[in-house]
Formats: sequence, structure tokens, C-alpha cells
Amino acid sequence: MDTEPSRTQRTVDSQTMLTGNGILKLKQQIKELHRTIRNQKEKIKKLERKVDASHEQVNGESSRSHKLRVIESESDTTKAAFLLEQIDAFGRENYRWSEFTIRKCIIWKAKSPRAYEMARQSNLISLPSYSTLQRYIGPSSLKEGFSPLIKKRLEEEIKLLTPEEKLCTIMFDEMSIKPQCKFVKQVGRVIGRASLWNRNKFESAPLANKLLCFVLTGLTFHYRIPVAYFLTKDLDSEAQLEMLESIIRSCEDVGFKIVRAVCDCISFNVKTFVGLCGGELKCHVPHPCDPNRKLFISFDPCHVVKNLRNQFINRKKKWRNQTKPISADSIRELYKLQTNKTVKPVRFLSRKVVNPTPFEKMNVSRAVRLFSSEVTAALIFQRDTEWPGFENIDATIEFMTFVRKWFEV
Repeated sequence: MDTEPSRTQRTVDSQTMLTGNGILKLKQQIKELHRTIRNQKEKIKKLERKVDASHEQVNGESSRSHKLRVIESESDTTKAAFLLEQIDAFGRENYRWSEFTIRKCIIWKAKSPRAYEMARQSNLISLPSYSTLQRYIGPSSLKEGFSPLIKKRLEEEIKLLTPEEKLCTIMFDEMSIKPQCKFVKQVGRVIGRASLWNRNKFESAPLANKLLCFVLTGLTFHYRIPVAYFLTKDLDSEAQLEMLESIIRSCEDVGFKIVRAVCDCISFNVKTFVGLCGGELKCHVPHPCDPNRKLFISFDPCHVVKNLRNQFINRKKKWRNQTKPISADSIRELYKLQTNKTVKPVRFLSRKVVNPTPFEKMNVSRAVRLFSSEVTAALIFQRDTEWPGFENIDATIEFMTFVRKWFEV
């Protein structure tokens, strides 16, 4: 006899029994919950990254503030003063630069105008314009000799040099100019008359036809500073010697140590050095500022090698080493031999090297090439192979080798 199920059993069975549609709905809800969890996790990660970035920014700002405080506390140093002015000038137009920065920029521009202009155009740092520097320097008075402006520059330059870098050479040379007078309204004076001239020939100052310039160059450190110039006309060696000694004393008073005097080897300058040596040319003389020091004398090697080249290629000059001839005929023969050849023994041996014009003779590099090891090696090869036209050139090769080694030293 079947009995009916109890009421409690029927209630439990009705709650636990699910249809197929109900199961699908539950699965869908579970997927949506998983999706929501993933989205929330991604939001949490983004917020965590923002928090980390905020912490880094706060730490960076505190570090920048600390560095700025350190810079401000050391504002008396060169680097700190420059950095503070860069911060103050950032984003501002027509900024009023300090005298300290303008002085440093004037020296920078004088040493390398291209580097200064590149730094200004690169926008890496802010720098005074050319007009600002020129206003600070002021208009040039075109004063000849060792002017106060040049002395001021030397005083600023020497502050940047070590004791070894203060050792320098005084170089002087003349160049030809067109005789003429010109009124310069910026300084309100007429220029063109000679300040140094031969007073035995002219009673008053004639029109100058030469410019005599004195330049300081470093021995252990590269720098080149013009220190004085003079407009001249038929200047004698005694007056030039007087100017040389005066310029040496003026530069020594600033703090530079002049060790050597250099010029080209024209007869006029040779007479000046002979007068400095007391009548007989020597390698060194007592220093005009300190007799216990030596002032060495030398002729510019670039001019010397050009003069040697000019005398060497001169067909009228006949040099001999004892009985052996020294002649450039073998070099001309080598040039003819390689003309119109695809493969040349000496690639750079051109007409400008072998037979230069008067204007081309001023080029130093071509004079050096004539005595180069490549040319002597080609001559040795032609001699050893007994090529016609290259006989009896031993003295020529020896002379060229000696000149090359001397110039390289």
C-alpha cells in the first residue's frame, strides 16, 4: 500500500530541483561576476600605478627642491651662480644678465664664435646675444698699440690658466694694406696714417702701407690672443725691436710668461733679432724683464719650409752636397712620368706642388708635400730600378729627408 510523502519532504524536493533554464541563468550570472572582478582588479592596478607615480613625483619635487637649496647655498661658486641665472632666465625675454655671465660669455665667444653661436641656437642653455656682449665691451676706439681693452681681456684670460698654461710665445708679422685715409664716425677720428714710420724719410705721418701685428700663443695650451697692432710705413728694425720689447714687458706685467719670440725670416725681421741679440744672431738672449731668464728666438717653421721649397725648385739655384748635386729636376721628372696615368706613384704631386705660381707659393701644405716621405720613397724606387732621369739623386733624397724630419720635429 503506497503512502503519500510527508509535507516536509515535498518542500525540500521542490527547492532543490532546478530546471534547465535556471541552470543557464546561474552560469551567466557567474560569468558576469568574473568579468566584474577582472575589471575591478584592472582598476586597482591602474590606481596603484597612479599612486606610485604620485609618490615618485613627490620624491622628485623634494629632491629638486633640495638641490635648488644646495645651489642657492653655494651661489658664490661659478657653477652654482650660472645655474641659478639659467633658472631665473628660463622662459623670459629681454633678461638682464649679470656682469659675471657676460664676462664669461665674452671670453667664450672670443675663443670660439662658432661654438658660442651653436650653443645659443641649440636652446640647451640661455646665453646673451651678440649685441648684449658688444654693448658691454663698448665701441672699439681703434687705438693702436697695447690698448686698455686688450689689457683687460688678458687679465680675464689669465684667471683661467694654470701656471704651465701661462707659458707662451710672442709672434709678430707684417701684412700689406692699401694706403688710404678713412673717417670712422663711430669713434670720430681719421685712420690710415702710420703710427710708426721712418722719420728720416718723412717729416709727418704718411699713409700706412703695412700692418704690424703682435700675437700671444700658448706653448702647453692652445690659445691665440692678438695683443697689439701698428700701422707702419718704411719701419726700421730698431723701432720694431723697441716695440717688441715694450709688448713683452706689457704682457709680462699682466702675468703671462713669454718664453719665445717668433717671426718669419725676411731680412728686416732678421735684423730685428740681430739687434735683440746684440749684433750676432743667437738661439736665446737674456729676457728683457728678467736677466736670469732666457728668451728663445726662432723663425716661423712654416715660412722657413716655404723659403726652402722656393729656393729648391728655382732652376737658377745650383746646390751641392760636396760634389753631389741637389736639384728638383728629379721631382719634375717624376711629375711628368705620372701625368695622365691612372695609377700614380704620388697621388698629390700636382703642378701646384712642383711649379707653383707666386700666389700658390704662399700655401704651406703644398711646400710640406714636396718634402714628404711619399715623394722621397718614389724617388728611391725610381733610383733603385735605374729608371732614366733618376741617376745621381742621392744628395737630393738626403736633403729632402732632412727637411721633412726637421719640420716634423
